Amino acid sequence: MTQALTFAATEQGTTMMRESDLRRRLIPAFVLSLLIPLAGCSLGQRAAPAALFDLGPDPGTRDVAQQAPGANPLNANPGARPLARREAIELAFTAAPLLNGTGVIWRIGDSAAPHAYATYRWAAPPLQLVQQRLQDRLTQEGPVLTNGVDAHAPLVQVALLQFEQVYAADGASSQGRVALQVNLVRERRAVDTVRLARSVPAPTQDAEGGVAALREATDAVAGDLAAWLATRLPRPVPDTLPPRAASESMLKAAAPR
Repeated sequence: MTQALTFAATEQGTTMMRESDLRRRLIPAFVLSLLIPLAGCSLGQRAAPAALFDLGPDPGTRDVAQQAPGANPLNANPGARPLARREAIELAFTAAPLLNGTGVIWRIGDSAAPHAYATYRWAAPPLQLVQQRLQDRLTQEGPVLTNGVDAHAPLVQVALLQFEQVYAADGASSQGRVALQVNLVRERRAVDTVRLARSVPAPTQDAEGGVAALREATDAVAGDLAAWLATRLPRPVPDTLPPRAASESMLKAAAPR
């Protein structure tokens, strides 16, 4: 009887060890690395201050700063095709509730379980960071207004739907993904809508790599929005005649009758 009980206890212990070992193998190594900073909290240690990130300087500003002395700032990015000037717009910006905080969000694939890095934060909520980036980019083609300055200006409603680092199932790669839903409203009537999204591979599989990818994806989607608006909004009517037309008009006026 004693031998039977000893054998059963041994088998149960072996089974529990196998199950525990199996669970450890199923947890990806990169997920464990994300959870390590939390261990200090359980041991009563004081948590280190979070590292802060933003989207860096505006790309146009970076290009001008890198030019040679005396170069024309209008040619800061000669490889890019210039967009047509457009009329003034009003920009309204919203974001998904998850993006109103300062957490650097990551998830695995299409999982419905978002996470935030324990020791990394955005310097401001993504809602504010992306809005400022879009506004800086869109001012290159025309004025961007807020707070109803011009009641007749078309309204561009932008909703930030996604702004996160997405890992592959095995943790070997990840992408920074940014998605916008844009509505164009004129005279209180919706005239067009578009969804814009960009994904950029992260250079490293950590928070810093995710931030770098999100920065590049944000700049790319801002350029996409500028290009879309350039095709949807007419050019402003010039207040004066072109120089040649003005000269011809003056000559006609001065001709004897």
